[in-house]
Amino acid sequence: MSTAAPVRPGDALSGVGSARGTGTAAALLDAPPVREIVGSVDALLDADPGRPGIWREALALGAGRVHARFEAGASAAELLAGRTAVVDRVLERLWAREVTRSPA
Repeated sequence: MSTAAPVRPGDALSGVGSARGTGTAAALLDAPPVREIVGSVDALLDADPGRPGIWREALALGAGRVHARFEAGASAAELLAGRTAVVDRVLERLWAREVTRSPA
């Protein structure tokens, strides 16, 4: 039998796929701790964008920052938003790089 607390409607990240919209997910992705995590990933990627291993390091950095928020007692919703934002940013930056490198 599970001892986990029941999930309340406001706890869920509804609409994560449309996170740039409105609602709980957008608010969490725009929260200062999540913006700080994504900012650290951006700074790392800006420092040496041509190095192949930088992408893996960016994901690891983001995961480490999200874990630090876990240890600080952040909610599951914030942790999910942080992880989602990190992966989204890394993929977004990698895609943009590949698109600009591809011949037209």
